[in-house]
Amino acid sequence: MLGPDCHVWPQAVLGTMAQHRDSDPEQELGKLRIGSGNRFREGVTINAGTPAHGGVTTLGNDNLLLAGAHIGHDATVGNNVTMTNVSMAAGHTIIQDRAVIGAMVGMHQFARVGRLAMLAAGAMMPKDAPPYAMVHGDRARIRGVNLIGMRRAGLSQDDISTVKRAYRMLFWRNEVLSDRCDRVEDELGDNHLVAEILTFMRGTSRGVLMARGRSDFDEEREPAGL
Repeated sequence: MLGPDCHVWPQAVLGTMAQHRDSDPEQELGKLRIGSGNRFREGVTINAGTPAHGGVTTLGNDNLLLAGAHIGHDATVGNNVTMTNVSMAAGHTIIQDRAVIGAMVGMHQFARVGRLAMLAAGAMMPKDAPPYAMVHGDRARIRGVNLIGMRRAGLSQDDISTVKRAYRMLFWRNEVLSDRCDRVEDELGDNHLVAEILTFMRGTSRGVLMARGRSDFDEEREPAGL
C-alpha cells in the first residue's frame, strides 16, 4: 500500500520478497505499508514483511530515501526520516521520527534509532542509538547530541540543555548503566525528553551504544550536527 503524494524515481523497487534465507517464492508475500508524502530516489529498495516474522514493513509520512538506500523486511520507519545514499537498515529495525541516517550507514537487525538521532556517514551500528544522539564510527559510538537537529525541530534551549546534562550523566560516568538511569530519573525525570530517552534505553533488547572518548559536552565548541 502506497499513500498519496509519494514520488518514486527510476529503479526503485518497493514491496518485494524479503532478503531472508527462509524466504520461499511459493509462500504468500508479506505486506508493505507506506504513508503519504514520501520520496524514494533512484535504486531504493524496500522489502515486504515476512509472514512468519510479523508480516509487515511500515513507513510513515514525509520520509526521504536517497539513491541506493535499503530498508529490510519487517522494519518500522516513522515520519520525516532521512536516509542518505546507500544507507542500510536490516530486518526488524526501528527508526523513529526525524532521525537522520548518513551515507553508507549499516544498521544491525533488530537495532533501533531514537527520535532526532543523527548517524554520521559510514557508522556501523550493532546496537541502539538513543533519541537525540550524535553517532559515528565503526563500531559506532555516541559522540554528542544532535544540537542542530533539535533546534530545527523547535526544542527550547532549556530542553536542549537538559538533554545534554542527561547525556553527560548517562554516558560519561563510571556507574553501572542501570544505576545511571535511576540517577537521571531522580534528578531530571520530570522533563518529557529525558523520560523519552530513559524509556528508550530501558526498552532495549540489543543494548545501547556507548560513548567514544571525551564528551563534546565538556568543550566550549558544540558537536557537529546536520
